[in-house]
Amino acid sequence: MIFTPENYKLWDCWILRHEGKYYLFHLALKKERLGKGSWDGINLALSDDLIHWEEYGRVLDKSPDAEWIGTGTVQKIGDRFIMNFSEEKPAGRQRVYFAESRDLLHWERLPEVCRPDGVYYMDGAERIANCIPRWDSIGVVDAMEDNGPPYYGFVTSNTLQYELPNKSGSLGLVTSEDGLNWKCLPNAFPDTSAFPQFEVPEHFEINGRHYVTFCTSSYLGFRFDDLSEDMSGGTFYVVSDSLTGPYRKPEADCMLQGTRNNEKVSIVTVGRPLIIDGKIYYYHIWGDNGPDGWVGTVKLLDEEKPYKLRLLYNPVNDKMKGRLLADGGILRSLAQVNRIGGTPSVGLVADGGLKFVGTGTAGAFDAQSLNGSVGGKISDLSDGRILSFSLTLNGGEGAGAYFKTKDGRRIGFMLNKKRSRLEFGEIKNGWAGNSVFIGDLYQKCAAAETSNVLLFVRREFFEVYVNGGYVSSWRSGADIDPNAFGVYFEDSDGEMSDLKIYQMK
Repeated sequence: MIFTPENYKLWDCWILRHEGKYYLFHLALKKERLGKGSWDGINLALSDDLIHWEEYGRVLDKSPDAEWIGTGTVQKIGDRFIMNFSEEKPAGRQRVYFAESRDLLHWERLPEVCRPDGVYYMDGAERIANCIPRWDSIGVVDAMEDNGPPYYGFVTSNTLQYELPNKSGSLGLVTSEDGLNWKCLPNAFPDTSAFPQFEVPEHFEINGRHYVTFCTSSYLGFRFDDLSEDMSGGTFYVVSDSLTGPYRKPEADCMLQGTRNNEKVSIVTVGRPLIIDGKIYYYHIWGDNGPDGWVGTVKLLDEEKPYKLRLLYNPVNDKMKGRLLADGGILRSLAQVNRIGGTPSVGLVADGGLKFVGTGTAGAFDAQSLNGSVGGKISDLSDGRILSFSLTLNGGEGAGAYFKTKDGRRIGFMLNKKRSRLEFGEIKNGWAGNSVFIGDLYQKCAAAETSNVLLFVRREFFEVYVNGGYVSSWRSGADIDPNAFGVYFEDSDGEMSDLKIYQMK
């Protein structure tokens, strides 16, 4: 949503802070090679604020005899940095390789190799049908703290201790004295029927409780996810009272970010923690099946109660708030879409706020143009908008906001009080004078008596916070017109107030 390279495709990223500057390493693929191969190297971007990024460029190419290069982590040991990353090399085998740097900009490959041991973890594809056995990067514990050995790390893996060979995804555990030579320890999460894989595992500790976050998805989500009836994917977490485990699922839902029970999995995955001044930040990418990843807004990762995590709004995102384009006065300009009969589909009274009264149907209302910047290069955030408003729903279904696309469609979100969820989708003209909200993706979200809504929207991306808590992200697949804003009401009574629309900067 806020960063992707101009001339490369982006996927997994790993961010670190060193001497006041942020370093964003990411898997990269030259755009001219799209469709001709997988990730061909690791690129770097730099930032002073975690929001505005400047491309540095390629720092490591995949080995010429590797099929592809995989995700990584950077560890600080003394006056040097060690990056571990995976490659499929040789073909059909995934290994972890290493590179070294003194300045985080220039990297030199090292000869060491970390491989699954064949005792605890699969090495060859002979025992599995889904894919090659995984051995994908080492998520080193406290990687930038330089606390000295022994070092511990978690790795995406397939255990040899399984009931069914294609339910063998495991949370690999390794230890090292030097950050280069790693010894395998038993799988840290014994239940192989709980998750398809433990991609990009990352450890952190809160009040003596140990968490490991990871991302996973399954087009047969119900095969693994007890709470899913359909596809399931996102970033999850498991817990333990000891760093080395065993880890277990918490009693509460362990999906930190993601979707389930939808016709598609919203790929807002590869989420990772970053500890800044004692607070745990959370960053992630937005993908699609292209592949085409963007870095999202930064969240705060918080422990709601013991063994229960949540994502909150991070004030660092306030740095994107630019010129005020509109306030509540814009609501006096609303024009109903698809009005046919003599009675409006929704009764509106604009008096400071906007009171709406349902008449048994739904209505979309276009506002006057916002007259803000439409942006330029990918790195120019001024084509984005930040909306905030308070929404009181006294009864009925729900209400929300939308933007027109460049081809005239209306796409947006609705807070559905009746169904206790937030929905993303398209508003279409229905039968007679109705406007119909056609849902594409939804997330559970109970509406309070009055909900403070915060929306980030840019290009094809929508992201919503309600009452300070992160709810969901949606990649619509259609570029918006950032100046064509409107509101939508579905068979509901209430009030929209304190509206403000800012241009991103």
